[in-house]
Amino acid sequence: MYSYMGLVYTPNIMKCIVSYVLFIMGYFILPKNKDKPSYYLVRIMYLFTLTPLLSMYWQADRANKYMIYAFMAFIIICLVTKHICIKKIKLIECNISISKMLILIISFILILFTLRFGIADLRALNLYNVYEIRSERFYPGIWGYIINWLTYALIPALICRSLSERRYGIAALALVYQGYLYLFTGSKTVLFSIVLIIVSYFLVMRKFDFLRYWSLFLGIVCIFPLFLYLQFGSTAFIGIFPTRLLSIPASINFNHYDFFSENPKLYLCETIIGRIFNIESPYGEFSTYLLSTGSGNANVGFIGDAYDNGGVVFIVIYAILIGLLLEVFDKIYEKNKTQLAAYVGTLTYTMIYLNEGPLTSAIITGGIWIHLALFLLKDKKTIQTYRYNSKDSRLE
Repeated sequence: MYSYMGLVYTPNIMKCIVSYVLFIMGYFILPKNKDKPSYYLVRIMYLFTLTPLLSMYWQADRANKYMIYAFMAFIIICLVTKHICIKKIKLIECNISISKMLILIISFILILFTLRFGIADLRALNLYNVYEIRSERFYPGIWGYIINWLTYALIPALICRSLSERRYGIAALALVYQGYLYLFTGSKTVLFSIVLIIVSYFLVMRKFDFLRYWSLFLGIVCIFPLFLYLQFGSTAFIGIFPTRLLSIPASINFNHYDFFSENPKLYLCETIIGRIFNIESPYGEFSTYLLSTGSGNANVGFIGDAYDNGGVVFIVIYAILIGLLLEVFDKIYEKNKTQLAAYVGTLTYTMIYLNEGPLTSAIITGGIWIHLALFLLKDKKTIQTYRYNSKDSRLE
């Protein structure tokens, strides 16, 4: 059994050198077309998935093969987004404002949610109480999916569309909605998703160097909690940045590889495909609990999940699928003249979800299908708030 929080420091100098070589190589194969959403989304994966894996690889002396497989997956995603072109995407004209439609849907769902489960739990205002809240709260059936669809797709879409249309009051209300759901779930990532979404939106909006300033931001939010811990003994924020957001997902990825490199693979038995074809699991419990201490749920990112299910072959397949998915988003953006910053901001939280969740879960639970549906809708009267001159960018 593996410990969910079992982070150790056993540095390997040779692996440190290798990790920096791979880090530099990864930088040079990143997409170069700034007019595509994939340019920014792949960089989010570079920062939130590849970089933590490289750090964990040498600082905890983890498996060479898995690091190679993960880097290979990243290369495949970059190559697919660069060289595969999807020809035809048909948009659907929408007679009403998408922003108005979103706020009506979200508000209605939240009213039903409150009537069903009561008012929010204010104990979540103290970050130390969130685990207690999680152990008490349970959302059965479709409600568990609805919470994820709200936090990963519908509310981020409303935040970014409202900002792009300069409807700041609606954007503020959407931020309140996300904070309100945090009080129900006790999920720190839901709370701090607000920051992640807005940072991506404004970096693209203001045409800052996306990778440089995201790296600077992450550096600050990782160093500041360390300062609070060293000076005041506070662990409230160090448990989020960098531990929960970056280090733990990377460690869990390696833990899954360590187990499934020596034990039978899952072959999709835990997915909807496995249920359809009646594929039985070789284990008595779900893999995410099998590799935890029993008190936690060791969710693994898309690379680790691919290896769990079918080894290297599935890693290649999943990487190709993600690359194609990014290309679909690129093509929809090309057809639907909405603001680029709104696209990137809306998808930021979902891309980070791939760091700690399977691809199948990201599509269904993480709301990728909702993103696709929303992006395929085109307002008949699209609000064009920001116009760039030809020296800066094409008209969006």
